[in-house]
Amino acid sequence: MVIALHGTYGEDGAVQGLLEVMGLPYTGSGVAASAICMDKAISKRLFADGGLPTPPWRELRIDDPAHAPDHIDGLSFPLFIKPLANGSSVGVSRANDADGLKQALAAAAEVSPRVLAEQAITGRELTLTILDGEALPLIEIRPKEGFYDYRNKYTKGCTEYLIPPPGLDEAVARRVGEIGVAAYHALGCHGLARVDFMLDADDAPWLLEANTIPGLTELSLAPQSAAAAGIPFDELAERILASAWSRA
Repeated sequence: MVIALHGTYGEDGAVQGLLEVMGLPYTGSGVAASAICMDKAISKRLFADGGLPTPPWRELRIDDPAHAPDHIDGLSFPLFIKPLANGSSVGVSRANDADGLKQALAAAAEVSPRVLAEQAITGRELTLTILDGEALPLIEIRPKEGFYDYRNKYTKGCTEYLIPPPGLDEAVARRVGEIGVAAYHALGCHGLARVDFMLDADDAPWLLEANTIPGLTELSLAPQSAAAAGIPFDELAERILASAWSRA
């Protein structure tokens, strides 16, 4: 079974669990890894437990967004506010001050009552596609406006994708690859996955999150990374299927 679903139920282990019960092989990560990667707080705890760098965060349960600033001790603006369990940057906002934080929390709370407040890292955004534990070429993501939100992800022409990231030191690229593969294994991923990073002003990489069902559209990052590695789309599809059968 080829899973091409995003968000709740498709990406969080629910469909994967159903297919397990039915005895059907499927693409991507298993039940546990899917559930873990969908929950940003659990993912970040595993990153921290494994000694992998991830921006400071606080998990919030939003009952009254107006009082949320009381719950982010230790963090400073700017912040990213994210629904704890959702995909495609739906409900994600950047908060530059207390008023912006209240608005961002209210927007995130419309998607999920559990919210992640994460310290924003200023710098370059990178993404690493991983296929069966192998790091593929890095991609730098440069939205023309704002951050890499839903609109910039899915609207053609809104974002530049640079392969390889220009001027990136080879040692830094290797380090990002090592951290990404370590995160892939720490989370229990299988087959195709993608790990997102920020690179700060000192070229230090910071893990943001992992995606167990990377998109496979013409704008998607995984096929671009595979192509840069000399893997055409038909071969990528065959390898994804072969990985699923290997686990059956």
